[in-house]
Amino acid sequence: MAKAPKDQMARNVRYLQGIKQFISEIPRNARAAGTEAVAQVLVDKYLAPYPPYRFYSRADAYPEAHTLNPEAWQYMGPDGEMKAHKPMPGYFSLKQWRFVMSLRSKYDFGFPHRTGELQRSWKVVNAGIRTMITNTDPGAPFVVGKRQARQPQGAGWIDMDTIIEEATPEIVDTMREVIMKDYPYRTTPPHAWSGRG
Repeated sequence: MAKAPKDQMARNVRYLQGIKQFISEIPRNARAAGTEAVAQVLVDKYLAPYPPYRFYSRADAYPEAHTLNPEAWQYMGPDGEMKAHKPMPGYFSLKQWRFVMSLRSKYDFGFPHRTGELQRSWKVVNAGIRTMITNTDPGAPFVVGKRQARQPQGAGWIDMDTIIEEATPEIVDTMREVIMKDYPYRTTPPHAWSGRG
């Protein structure tokens, strides 16, 4: 069975709501290829594309952050005395603010300077009906995962499960037409395809 490392976001395609029923209805000899095809469409058309750029600052996302813990903005001066740094809106501590500022030497933030790392990290692990969708970017859980942070949410990012849920009806309809054309011999009752009980 295909497995993903624990630090990845991963979904087993055949267990996704809506897709699970679809896979169970299609001809048995089409299920492996159908599952892999559904996974690839999900990644290429729905998960990998970035949303339109929308500026949403940390100050917008966390307006109260810099006021919560004044001691978090203290630091040891060269003379050995504790000093107070001006709290920066949107940040919870001096340590956090310095870390984010240090990244500016590695990356260009903001439009149009997206790194594309999140997009490139979507993978389809093909394994027939056990096919999985994964994302290996360490930041993915905070951008499109269950732990999505306020800032990417405000900037227009939609979490992975919501994207899949909203895309499923369209994918199922499209894939059903393709599979019926390529695999005309059914192993499931006709009413499963016609919608009649």
